[in-house]
Amino acid sequence: ISKKVAGAALDVYEKEPMTQSPLFTLPEIIVTPHLGASTEEAQVNVAVDVSYEILRILRGEPVQNAVNIPFIKPELMTVLEPYAVLTERLGKLAACLAEGPVDDIEIKYVGEVAEYDLSSLTNTFLKGLLRPVMHEAVNYVNAPIVARQRGISVKEIKNAKTEDYTNQVIITIKGNGKWQRSFAGTVFKNNEMRILRIDQFPLDIQPTGNLVIIQHKDRPKLVGQIGMILGEYDINIAGMQLGREKQGGNALMILTVDNPVEQQVMERITEVSDIKSATHVAF
Repeated sequence: ISKKVAGAALDVYEKEPMTQSPLFTLPEIIVTPHLGASTEEAQVNVAVDVSYEILRILRGEPVQNAVNIPFIKPELMTVLEPYAVLTERLGKLAACLAEGPVDDIEIKYVGEVAEYDLSSLTNTFLKGLLRPVMHEAVNYVNAPIVARQRGISVKEIKNAKTEDYTNQVIITIKGNGKWQRSFAGTVFKNNEMRILRIDQFPLDIQPTGNLVIIQHKDRPKLVGQIGMILGEYDINIAGMQLGREKQGGNALMILTVDNPVEQQVMERITEVSDIKSATHVAF
């Protein structure tokens, strides 16, 4: 023993159980038989940590210390948590707007966020995509497994270079080689989420509350007809955005409404001429 260390406390050993060691005879050394986690203080801290994790699960938030998903460092969680909420909501949006079973997904992370391990964000997107169909049967842990079992190919791409926004999440879903939808979103510095694009239409929409998404042919009086139908059911329009390819061409209408929209209301809307589809999305 060199006696260069003034004192130490040991709880873990290379080989256990450790019953004989010259360290046991030194007055400068305190030894315990790998029971540090069984102290009163440690048990209290563990109980508090577990309680916080259970609360996160019940709130539908990503967990930090699950044994069967990758650990996310607290400092990284601060950066990624708003993007986890965004990707899950983009997943729900994709599920509502998919034109059939999804068999191919490309998730592109652009900007500073691409420097990190983003597998947890991909998992939250898959949960958001699959949960409207499978409900409680899918969660953060099993979402990638469920996707593979359903024959869904998932491709993750990272690109640190960006032109428009500091960070973006760009998602493309495909089905049966017959249809394709794409979505883009971001999180601003104040943690406000935005949907930036649906297909070819640029947007600036918060993915919160109730949205009515209408694909239609651009023509006069259409907005008024939809407003009248919603008014008949006492559904107030809180905000609206419109996008179109060209005058008289394909167009997209996004309505933010104050109340959930029942199926019979959506059916009334789809009966209006020149409307191709109408979808209610509740975040």
